[in-house]
Amino acid sequence: KVEAIGNIFFDINNAALSITQQSVANGTWTGLGDGVNWNQGTNWTNNAVPGAGDAVTVNVGSNPTITVAGAQSVLSVNSSEALNITGSLSVAQASTFNSPVTLTGGTFTGNGNATFTGGLTWNGGTMTGSGNATIPIGATFSLTGAGVSYTSRPLVINGTGSLATGGNKVLVVNSLTIGGQLDLNDNDLVIDYTGGTQLGTTQSQINAARNGGNWLGTSGITSTSARNASPQNTTLGAIESGAYLALNPGGTFSGATTDTTAVLVKYTYYGDVDFNGIVDFDDYSSIDAGFNNNRTGWLNGDVDGNGIVDFDDYSLIDQAFNTQGGAL
Repeated sequence: KVEAIGNIFFDINNAALSITQQSVANGTWTGLGDGVNWNQGTNWTNNAVPGAGDAVTVNVGSNPTITVAGAQSVLSVNSSEALNITGSLSVAQASTFNSPVTLTGGTFTGNGNATFTGGLTWNGGTMTGSGNATIPIGATFSLTGAGVSYTSRPLVINGTGSLATGGNKVLVVNSLTIGGQLDLNDNDLVIDYTGGTQLGTTQSQINAARNGGNWLGTSGITSTSARNASPQNTTLGAIESGAYLALNPGGTFSGATTDTTAVLVKYTYYGDVDFNGIVDFDDYSSIDAGFNNNRTGWLNGDVDGNGIVDFDDYSLIDQAFNTQGGAL
């Protein structure tokens, strides 16, 4: 019995057997080892964990959840199985993840664009590199890890995204594009932009979701926590970090260090224009100055984002002042 990978030729006249070996590239998941660990060679073709030059394909139909531990660098990934990244995974070229990916205290990095068709859950860890992280239509992005979660990768949300409730999360991005909707709930957001300010765009996204105050808009940056609040005394405010740092020199925002070129979005009470978590005398002083000098913007009391400081703003602010609880 002769077994081989490749072509086998038998010359009857000369009774000669020749075998031509066919090369099989690394990078195709077989699952013939333990079936669940990326860094076990026996789970891959050639019994070798793929490396930086390998285009990885993961599609076995048995629906395993594969753990990516240690430092793994590949050319690209096309995966139809669930991945749990506890170590680091670097992709150099465009990659597609058709099943759920969970980042659990690990690092997703590299310069290749990544499309998370199966969704992305971020439970601690970081996303670095220059390639886009795209959540397409029909897919979901979920940030569940507490504290500051930072990504240098442009984040594109064409599906839906959410930060789990708890008031203990801040998402820090260098670039944010929203074609779908991002729900901050009771958490905060930092857009650390380069180039021109993103404040106008961010406020427009909040306005689209706020939808006049009922928070039933289907696009933009929303807050289910604000929609469900009783009384409805909370919202999402947005200001430039430069203005915030002028009020809080050397300070941080929700635990995140920021420079003067960022947009800060905070879940807070209507009227908390200085972002200290409560509505107080200092806020009313800024709001009155904004009203008397025809200023606009959150910092000057335009808490409903309609471009002026007017009676509607004071009505929302007074209600929040009279009904507020602890600092947010």
